[in-house]
Amino acid sequence: DILAVDKTGTLTKNEMVVQKIYADGKFFRVNGIGYEPYGDILLNGGEVEPANHPELLLIGKISSYCANARVLWNEESKQWNLSGDPTEAAMLVLSQKFGFHKDILENESPVLAEMPFDYNLKYHAVLNNTGSTNILFLAGAPEAILDSCSTIWRKGINAPLDAETRQEMEAVVVAMSKEGLRVIALATISGVNELPSGGTLHNATFVGFLGMHDALRTEVASTILRAKGAGVRTIMIT
Repeated sequence: DILAVDKTGTLTKNEMVVQKIYADGKFFRVNGIGYEPYGDILLNGGEVEPANHPELLLIGKISSYCANARVLWNEESKQWNLSGDPTEAAMLVLSQKFGFHKDILENESPVLAEMPFDYNLKYHAVLNNTGSTNILFLAGAPEAILDSCSTIWRKGINAPLDAETRQEMEAVVVAMSKEGLRVIALATISGVNELPSGGTLHNATFVGFLGMHDALRTEVASTILRAKGAGVRTIMIT
């Protein structure tokens, strides 16, 4: 009577891909398939060069620093293979589309400390030395990151994240979620020398959102229709 199915990797391919970026008041579209580190970046329908957009460069750096996953080309299967978390793999691939190389970034800005993603705290934190100062790079659930932010990165400066702006950011999260995207928030904290005590974040600067999509397996639609035709009710468990 009932077919109960898992979602990730069963109904979907378990290949998270960043398709949309919100930063500095603008929405960017990201093209590309699966974990291939190639794809155009679009703004208002036209292709842009990430190097000309400081907000994208900052997004790319945070995405790279906060990605522990590895994506490697398998010559035998002729496909990109993932090692690690699919969400962080998508962040790594995004940074590669911008032209960043994680190993080179970390060679120039060494990792001092790291807090892997915690399901209770809902964020991943990496502390790097950038030469002149230390910066804590953050990636996590929008509610967890926004609650920790007192400023927002806009046109190269940290502006106050007032109540009105906070509502705008929350509306962006809702809009992106309605598109079926998993939303990840990115932020930074400058001038710190250690990871947050007890996991509590304060005075972070909000940078932007990543909207990720996990594509459906091609056979899913026909399979569910067959089940429905046979009188079987399908329930998704996730």
